[in-house]
Amino acid sequence: MPPSQNNRLVALILLLKDEWLPAQRNRFNEWFNGCREEPILFWETPKVRYGTYTVGGITALWLITWLVGSFVPAPPKNARPRATTASYHVTCDRNDCGHHFLIDRKFGFDDFPVVCPKCHKETGRQSMRCLSSQCKGKYVLPAERDGKKVCSECGAAARVAG
Repeated sequence: MPPSQNNRLVALILLLKDEWLPAQRNRFNEWFNGCREEPILFWETPKVRYGTYTVGGITALWLITWLVGSFVPAPPKNARPRATTASYHVTCDRNDCGHHFLIDRKFGFDDFPVVCPKCHKETGRQSMRCLSSQCKGKYVLPAERDGKKVCSECGAAARVAG
């Protein structure tokens, strides 16, 4: 630190020690004596009032959280942990393969196509179950028509479920 900046820092510290701290001490003493004469002045001080509101609010939130936690039963000892993955139905989009298989990936997975385990090509796309009377619950690749997903085999739009 250059000497001029060091001198400014020392001057600031001396100013705080010699002038600001005694002034704050005098203001506190005046406030304290005023509160002794007129006790309502204590509550009318904004710092005291808002500090009390803050501490009371935090205490109330902690108490509510604790109460709610004490009424919620613990999970059974044999409960499985929360799921982090989902099973996706995948169909190979090659005409000569058309293999349907399941993959387990993290929720929100959308990095298709994936490798088909039968033909070993990266042609597996997410499939949908068509509930039409023609397809009868078969998993098919969805096609788009007018911005809507439809069955690629029968063209049913309303009865395609994911």
